[in-house]
Amino acid sequence: MSEFEKLKNAAKGSKLTEKKTEVTGSQAKHLNKLPSRYVEAHRKLKSDGMTSLDLSSYIYEALREKLERDNAL
Repeated sequence: MSEFEKLKNAAKGSKLTEKKTEVTGSQAKHLNKLPSRYVEAHRKLKSDGMTSLDLSSYIYEALREKLERDNAL
C-alpha cells in the first residue's frame, strides 16, 4: 500500500468528525491597531506547524471559542 493510500484511509472509522457550521450572514469588520506582537506570534505558530489557519481565520476561531465559553452562542 502506498503512503498516499495509508494517509487517505487513516481517518476511516475515526470517532472524530468535523462539524459544519452554517454561516447565516457576515459583516466586514476591521481591527483597530492589532498589536504587531500578536501578528508575529501567529506567524511563528504557523511557521512551526502549530496552526494551519491564516490570521483572520485564527482570530475568528478564537472569538467563536470565547463566545461559546461565555454562553453567548
